[in-house]
Parts: sequence; C-alpha cells; structure tokens
Amino acid sequence: FILEREIVSEGDYVHCLSPGCPNILTKDSVGLCDVATCTCGCRMCWKCKQPAHAPLDCNMIEKWQKIAKEENAELNWIKKNTKQCPKCHERIEKNGGCNHMTCYNCHYEFCWICGHEWNSHEGDGYNCNKYTDFDNIKLKDEPNIDLDRLAFYLTRFFSHKVSQTNEQKEKENKQIRLITHFEDYSVPSERLNIEDALELTNEIFLAIDVARSVLIWSYPHAFFMKPGSKRLALFEFVQKEVERVLELVTDMVENKPDESPSKFRKMMNLLKFNTDSLNKHVDSSTRQIKGLFE
Repeated sequence: FILEREIVSEGDYVHCLSPGCPNILTKDSVGLCDVATCTCGCRMCWKCKQPAHAPLDCNMIEKWQKIAKEENAELNWIKKNTKQCPKCHERIEKNGGCNHMTCYNCHYEFCWICGHEWNSHEGDGYNCNKYTDFDNIKLKDEPNIDLDRLAFYLTRFFSHKVSQTNEQKEKENKQIRLITHFEDYSVPSERLNIEDALELTNEIFLAIDVARSVLIWSYPHAFFMKPGSKRLALFEFVQKEVERVLELVTDMVENKPDESPSKFRKMMNLLKFNTDSLNKHVDSSTRQIKGLFE
C-alpha cells in the first residue's frame, strides 16, 4: 500500500505497461529519448507513460495523427494494397500489374478493379471505367501539406507497423527454431547450451523489435524535420543504416538459420548500435550540443 501510494504521488515509479508484468520501473530504467525499459522487454515513454514512440517526441504524436489522419490513412493504405475476394470475402493482396486476380483461398478469378468474374469480363459486364478512386488522401484542414511527401512517410510508417505485427506473430516459432540451431550447431566450439541459446535468442528478437519500433516512429519524426536540411540528411543516413542492418538480421532469422551464433551476435550488436545512434540524434542530451546538426 505504501509503495503504491509513492508510485502515485512521487512520479519516480511507474508500473510496467506489459499485461501481467508485476515489475515497477524507476528512473534508473530510463535511457535515450526518455524510453524506460523493463526487464521483461517492454519499452515505454517515461514522459507520457505510453508505449515507446522514440524518436518521435510526445508533443508531436497528436500533431502527426491530426495531419496524417492516421486511422483513415491506414484504412486507405489497406484498401489500396488489399481487397476482399467477391466470392469468399478473404482479403488478398495484389502482387503484380495485371488486374486478373485469382483468390488464393477459393481460387475464384476476378477483376481487381471492378470485382467482376474474370472469364465474362467483357461486353455489358465490363464496367471498370466506373471505378471510383476512394483511396486518395485529402487534407482539407492542412492545405499546405505536400501530399506526395506525406504519402512517402505514411507508406514507410505503415509498412514497418505491418512488419512488426508479422514478426510478433511468428516470433515463438522462429525462436524455437533458432534455439535448436544454436544447440545443434555443426562447429563444437560455437555450439551453445540451452541457457545461452535462449539468452542469445531473446537478445536477438528484442533488438529486432526495438529497431522496428524506432523505425516506425522515425518516419513521422523525419516528416516534421526541415526538408533539405543537413540535420535531416544526417538523420536519414543513420536511419538507412538501421533499416539495412535490420533487413540483414531478419533475413538471417527467417532464411539463414544456419549462420553461426557468433555471426548472429555480431549482427545483433551492430543493429543495437545503429538503433541507439538514431535515437541519439534526437535525445535531449545531444540537443544541447549547439550547432552539431545544423
């Protein structure tokens, strides 16, 4: 009871946001960009007490959502890239330029534009010219926003969110496979026991999740930076390195599980280093260095 009262009154303690986690975080857990990290792996913003959104600052989140109309934009993004099969209603993704689509679920063939059954897609049945484009992003309240530039950042923002969702869904299966690989590695000197294999695997997936989260929010952050500025150019350079190394690490996890534990550790450490470097560009302590990014 006393501890709970201190948490509420002092503000120096906070409950971990992860459901079921009993841990209480202190200021000692706060790192770059005011992100507090729990031992369970959960990351939260110490300032607003919400899930971590570094490197985007708290006061910019609402502005990003207002300008980008995030929920509507995400719906438009999904509609633009996927559609329901007219027969079974399974949502499928267009993977080419041709409008002749075949549903992977029920194998129904139809036109991507109008939804008409493909084989009779002619004569009176052809009405593609009546298609209405409902996916354009319109920002009537923000007439000065460059829609092409906004679309660029939105696309990458949502793409990383989708990737993170997919990674979290597949995490357990991939983790088990990787642990088994580390335990049975062909080179005896590189082989790990179960405890070390589990520890390394946890570190790898945590590094991936942190990097993905940082990349998600790095695009709104970059959107609010001055176009063409040296600071933005430097930020984008480091951002590119995070994306590049993250792709290498995720490719190793998904397609190259035969790599050595030491190679995994090396790439994981490089990913963590680049992720930290990206956050340092906007961390409160580095902002005090006058003119560094000007």
